[in-house]
Amino acid sequence: MRERPEKKRRTVRKPGEGAPRERRFLNLKGEASSYALIRCMMQLDELPSGGVLEVLVDDEQVSAELARLLTEEGHRVVEVERTRPGVWKLDIEKGNG
Repeated sequence: MRERPEKKRRTVRKPGEGAPRERRFLNLKGEASSYALIRCMMQLDELPSGGVLEVLVDDEQVSAELARLLTEEGHRVVEVERTRPGVWKLDIEKGNG
């Protein structure tokens, strides 16, 4: 079984914003869409509203599916970016609730 990296946490703040937002990272490269969605939902449950989850995937279809499903769940996909060939990064802001 593949070893999972530790969850990293940091806070981010946009210029002019008050308190920094919690930010977490999740590496889901090599994972199927359904498993990736479950892992994202678990991490988002632990974040406060407005917190950001940065997710890495290595499949464009998984990236699109995660963006669609998480938006339907009330979260906001801030950015989807192809960081290098075969790797996509999604920044997901936790919605209220």
